Amino acid sequence: MSSKKYFILLVGSHDTTQVFANKQPRGAALKAASRGVKDIRLRERGTKRVHVFEGQRDYVDKPANGPSWLPDKIWKANVKKVGIEILVPGLMMKKAKAKAKATKRNDVNDFNKGDFNKGGTSNNQNNSNTLDSMLEKKSKQELIDMIHRLTENED
Repeated sequence: MSSKKYFILLVGSHDTTQVFANKQPRGAALKAASRGVKDIRLRERGTKRVHVFEGQRDYVDKPANGPSWLPDKIWKANVKKVGIEILVPGLMMKKAKAKAKATKRNDVNDFNKGDFNKGGTSNNQNNSNTLDSMLEKKSKQELIDMIHRLTENED
C-alpha cells in the first residue's frame, strides 16, 4: 500500500548526505544506528517532520538460526523514539535576523512599545534580553509580520 519514504540524517539542524529509504521512520533509524549514530534526527523528505530517536549498537552473539557464513559476533542496532519535531522553515533564521537588527538599531521603541530601555539603560545586553522575552510571547504570525516590517525599513 504505502510506498518507500526517504529520510535524511540531520546533524544539528543541517542535512547530511546520508539518506535512508524505508516505509517507516523506525526502519530508517535502525539503519542509521547500525552505522553507529547515537543521536538520530531524520527529516522525512517532502514533509516538515523530523523524527528523533536515540540509537545504540551492541556487539552480540549471532542468533541460533543464523547462517554459517555469519560471524560469531555481530552488531545489533536498537532505537528508541524520542518524538517528532515539526520544522518551521526559516523561522529560526528570521528570529535571529530580527534580534540582530534590533540590537543594532538605536531606535527600537516601535518594535517593543517603549519597554526596551527600562531604568534608563541602553546597552545591547539589556536590549537583547528584553527582545528575547518579547519574541517568546509573540505568535508565529506576529513574528513573521514583525520581520517583514524590519526588512522593509532596511531597504
